[in-house]
Amino acid sequence: PMIEGQETELATAVAQARKLPQSARLPLFHGLLGDLNDTRAALRLAEHFGGVVDHADGDAIAVNLGVYQDSGWIATSLGEVRNRADLVVFIGSGIDERLPRLRERLFDVEERLHTQTSAHVMTLGDDARTILDQVRTLLHGRPLQSPSSTALDLHERLQQSAYPVLVPFVADDPEAELIIRAAADIIRQINETNRAALLMLTAGIGAATAQHASTWHGGFGIRTSFAARYPEQDLLRHAGQRLLGAHEADLLVWIS
Repeated sequence: PMIEGQETELATAVAQARKLPQSARLPLFHGLLGDLNDTRAALRLAEHFGGVVDHADGDAIAVNLGVYQDSGWIATSLGEVRNRADLVVFIGSGIDERLPRLRERLFDVEERLHTQTSAHVMTLGDDARTILDQVRTLLHGRPLQSPSSTALDLHERLQQSAYPVLVPFVADDPEAELIIRAAADIIRQINETNRAALLMLTAGIGAATAQHASTWHGGFGIRTSFAARYPEQDLLRHAGQRLLGAHEADLLVWIS
């Protein structure tokens, strides 16, 4: 333990750490780059001291959560994709770098429970939003003047597939929300007559843990404030960086 860069005794550090949130107007418990016990402890402290909780990758989590809260989605699991999917569409770049074992876990299998054929895999890169919007238009049966060859191919494969799965991985994309909404809408359309799903993933350290633990603890996910002595979530107002930049939070407790 250290105080202002100087090593100190544990008891002294604990006493100092206790004083800081007691005197803070709005403590921010941020980072949450740890395990379940770390996140649960942060939530209990935030509730006790009337603070806010957010994750280091809160922006990416908030995009997904906003779409889910607004319109919902139909999602599946790694096991279902591994055993059932006959078409898997990766949306976004950097998936293999951020999740290097994903393809191994999904496709390097000797036997599949519900089909003996391997899944066809496609990847949509920089023009993902345009392609998904074109596919969505085609699925609605609306006229489209000049769809791309990729959109036509994907549309045909989606219609012929028994269990297609879209995998959005677009946390760093400025159009992330639009891409996820388009993907979710395509899956909704297909489920009117067939079976299809999204596989929602996160590569942030502790991101899924923080989101699930926060939901279990207070009924909401991250970016929840306990300042009013009850949980109040606001994905924009309670963003950690915004609270710090606006000087609304006067104490940062970074957990890593």
